[in-house]
Amino acid sequence: MTAKVVLTRPENSSRQVLAACEAAFGKAVMAEFSPILRIIPVGAWPDLTAFQAVLLSSAHGVQGRLDGLRAYCVGNRTAMAAEGAGAKVVMIARDADHLPDDIPERPMVYLRGAHVSTDLATRYGCSEKIVYDQHSIPLTKAALNVLTGEKHVILPLFSSRSARLIAKEVAQLGQRVHIIAMSAAIAEAWGTVYTGPMPDPSVEICAEPIQIEMVGRIVASLQSLSGGKTG
Repeated sequence: MTAKVVLTRPENSSRQVLAACEAAFGKAVMAEFSPILRIIPVGAWPDLTAFQAVLLSSAHGVQGRLDGLRAYCVGNRTAMAAEGAGAKVVMIARDADHLPDDIPERPMVYLRGAHVSTDLATRYGCSEKIVYDQHSIPLTKAALNVLTGEKHVILPLFSSRSARLIAKEVAQLGQRVHIIAMSAAIAEAWGTVYTGPMPDPSVEICAEPIQIEMVGRIVASLQSLSGGKTG
């Protein structure tokens, strides 16, 4: 018996997650792609010559060149994107909560999306520029059918906003859906919106809000449903 994984991140990110799951699982993983958000650049790339440092909480914040800037990043993928855009990465935090209490470098700018869960510009008293938007997209009919059906399904939740958007669309999950949230805050966001009965007593929560942890938990669920066997 094998579950299907419903992946709701933007397609490129979802395909990276799927590839990591398949590498760890040792064989193909059945997946349904249904991005709940579309990343769209906002306006022209800003002139950053007045800044010495840049704060990035997502790889999507890298929509242009960062030559000569010192970058403070959340997550390895964000750091890789910043380095590829010409920045010197001086810090990588596993999540926003693990950024330092103070970043003294100034002037600094926070390059962010239109929707953020943590107001880092206020936290650090720095400038900010919105360089991308996250437009919501309805779940596909195929994804809704999977989530409300009778087969085993794994639903990873990667952000509070996506959790709320998915919860609004699904009136009642099927009884074999297993939810894995990247963090307790994301699980709470889901719980505040979803009004149907839960198939599991609780949402599984990653010990650390990082992709490798999520992939490990997805694979553990797949192995459990397949009797612990991998290819």
